[in-house]
Amino acid sequence: SSGINAEWPLRPGNGWLLPILRDNISNSELKYFVSDLVPITATLRTRAETLKKENRTLDAKVCFNLEFQIWSLLPSFCKKPTDLLDSFKVIAKTMGTLIGQRQEIRNVLCTSLISLIETCQTDDQKIELGRFAKNFLPILFNIFMSEPKPEDPPQKPVIDCIGSYLSICPQNTLHVFFEKLLAKSKEEVMTDHVKKVVLELLVTMISYLGLGDLNTMYGEIVPWLTEPGNANRQKRAYQILLSILDGKTEAHDRFVTSHMDDLYKHLAESLALATPAAKKHRLKCLLSLVKKLDIENFDFIPSVLPEVS
Repeated sequence: SSGINAEWPLRPGNGWLLPILRDNISNSELKYFVSDLVPITATLRTRAETLKKENRTLDAKVCFNLEFQIWSLLPSFCKKPTDLLDSFKVIAKTMGTLIGQRQEIRNVLCTSLISLIETCQTDDQKIELGRFAKNFLPILFNIFMSEPKPEDPPQKPVIDCIGSYLSICPQNTLHVFFEKLLAKSKEEVMTDHVKKVVLELLVTMISYLGLGDLNTMYGEIVPWLTEPGNANRQKRAYQILLSILDGKTEAHDRFVTSHMDDLYKHLAESLALATPAAKKHRLKCLLSLVKKLDIENFDFIPSVLPEVS
């Protein structure tokens, strides 16, 4: 940082090391990134803005690029950091603020959160990260619901980050988000984009819900299976049903076991009303259900054979 001065952009020095560091850092300390590198990014950004006002466009671009390269180190610092329990809470607020405000580094920050969650090594670490679900998920939901502009960065890292955070979200917090999304899905005045995104978020959330919320969601989507004139909602209903059927948790197993007869009934009744857009997801639901059949329910197979042949 000592090299950052008035003429520093003209002599970037050891900036070429940053991509090498990015590819080789792991098991490091988040504290170092927070205490040493975050202040450098702030200095670079301030300097870049000043240079831009002075019409020194090329020098400003060098500063912006270096700032981005330093932020690009964060996903590597988030691979099995040794001090997660002590240091994540120090950087969490900054990350949340920047995810909401700085779209040019948003995907790097989302990738960093995914890396932290996926490389968690202890339950304590998952609990610590999960504590911040109530802070990060509303920010991520709002970004995902916003109508995208052509110049916006790809949203895949955002939905991937939502999925990762939902996987460690405390059940009580998850229940609150589920109820809010479900209420949102019932609003009459909504853009097509928001309708689509709300249903996509519900599909993503299903894999992590508890038994009570699974029952609620199932009750909501059953009418969609036979709803005329809304192909997209019917397709989403089958996607949600498939997520329930393929769920890996005890809650999902208990739900499917206790709803077998009801599932057969509704899938049989909805056959004639399945739209072309929903057919693929419906067939996947049938296949998943057939795999769970016991001997007493084999009579369900002849009723679906014409559909899968």
